[in-house]
Amino acid sequence: MNQINFLPESFRRDYERQKRRPIEVLAITLTATALVMLWLFASKPDPSLAQDSADLDRGILEIEQVRDAYDKLDTERASLQRRLMIARETYQPITVTQILARLSELTPEPVRLVHLEMAAERPTPEPAPQPEKPGANKRPIGHAPKHKEKAVEYNRMRLSLVGLAPSDDEVVTLIRRIDEDPVFTSVALRNSRLIRTPTHYAREFQLDITIELGRRFVPASQEGAGRDEN
Repeated sequence: MNQINFLPESFRRDYERQKRRPIEVLAITLTATALVMLWLFASKPDPSLAQDSADLDRGILEIEQVRDAYDKLDTERASLQRRLMIARETYQPITVTQILARLSELTPEPVRLVHLEMAAERPTPEPAPQPEKPGANKRPIGHAPKHKEKAVEYNRMRLSLVGLAPSDDEVVTLIRRIDEDPVFTSVALRNSRLIRTPTHYAREFQLDITIELGRRFVPASQEGAGRDEN
């Protein structure tokens, strides 16, 4: 049996469009929802980035603390260097009073000391180290470095002693005692002559004595009489 469709073609197209509309609306809705979720996920802070930022801040803080500690230690080092330079200029391991007391103990009873001069020779204090400048160690090619001979610097005390003795025997005894005493480094007789005083004749002598100061002198009550340590 034949069927004749009297509906126009436009009606049929509208009908098909009405059937597809819910599907299209659903697809658009799903697509929009997916886009919104993707945007929310992409805009959310990454926990790993936050942790990296916190680690970086902590590292910067540690560096600042180390720098502060370095500056403090550098200041303390400069202060200690200044104190060391002052100590090298002023410190003396044995006092003049101790030297006079030692000479008095070693001098024979008949001998009289009439004059004594002391002069200390101390090394020049070392200058504070200066920060190195970039390229300071570089030298022109083809030029050999010049070696300067460093002048010998002494750390000692020189004594010039003048005394009177009845005879040469007492002078020899005094020289021997000074030479054997560990406080004194060396002793030499500069001159000796016979003179006449208002009451009697006497032997006038002059001794040159050296004391090395680059040592630590220990009192006799601690380590034995006259002992010193290098």
